Amino acid sequence: MDKDTQVYCAQGPSHIAPMSAGTLSGLRFVFKDLFNFEGYKTGAGNPKWLETHDVATATSPLIIKLLKQGASRAGRVQTDELAYSLNGQNIHYGTPVNPVAPDCIPGGSSSGSAVAVARGDVDFAIGTDTGGSIRVPASYCGLYGLRPTLGLFDLSECFELSASFDTAGIFSQNLQRLEQVYQALLPNPTSAGKVDQLYLDNLFLGYFSQARLSQLEKYCQDAGIELLIGDFLEVGQWKLDELSELFRTIQGFEIIQKHSDWLNEYGDSLDAPILDRVNWSRKITRRAIY
Repeated sequence: MDKDTQVYCAQGPSHIAPMSAGTLSGLRFVFKDLFNFEGYKTGAGNPKWLETHDVATATSPLIIKLLKQGASRAGRVQTDELAYSLNGQNIHYGTPVNPVAPDCIPGGSSSGSAVAVARGDVDFAIGTDTGGSIRVPASYCGLYGLRPTLGLFDLSECFELSASFDTAGIFSQNLQRLEQVYQALLPNPTSAGKVDQLYLDNLFLGYFSQARLSQLEKYCQDAGIELLIGDFLEVGQWKLDELSELFRTIQGFEIIQKHSDWLNEYGDSLDAPILDRVNWSRKITRRAIY
């Protein structure tokens, strides 16, 4: 496999064999440079973070589950710095080339995960999603991407950006394979119930062509899901810009609470737009949250 350093991390490990046979035997995967692997450093997309942290003393339970189900690990892949961006650009390691649109960014922060799958290097990848970091690169790279219910997947031994929103997720070119990996990662077979209803607010209808809406309706019908269209945000007296600002404020506050010491000492190692967000976050008061 081409070890493109814009996609793959130098610190490895580059390959780990399955721990046993299982439902994922024969499949290969990569993981985002936020998940710990015992004996290796997690870099969080930033060389200074990599330099200033020790090797991991334990492995992410998600990676262990995949290896126990027969999957083999084919590499650690790049992320936007500290996962605090949605573009997929990294000034230190370069920007992974979007295989389906080479003149466009791949999306982030799970950029390496998405690109490795879209290139066909691996069968699936795991990444994280705080505010779109699975969904955005999946859409940009023509993949299926899943952000599961908050807290469903174990995020111990994983870099924390914002605990109120962080999730682990999956990329695949194949919907059935994504379902297969999802089932392998569930805490137990009954931990995720069936989705019976899907809500679509009228505010979003303007973004749908008739063909796209018809396809969504067909997907829901085939899956036995009731598609409900209405003014749900208006009934709840929410506006999209208010929800966006609420998310941004909580996320920024939690980032500073978790990483203030490191950011105070090494924040200048970050790309300017990310450092700007960090500096904005430093101004968030506890009163603004509570």
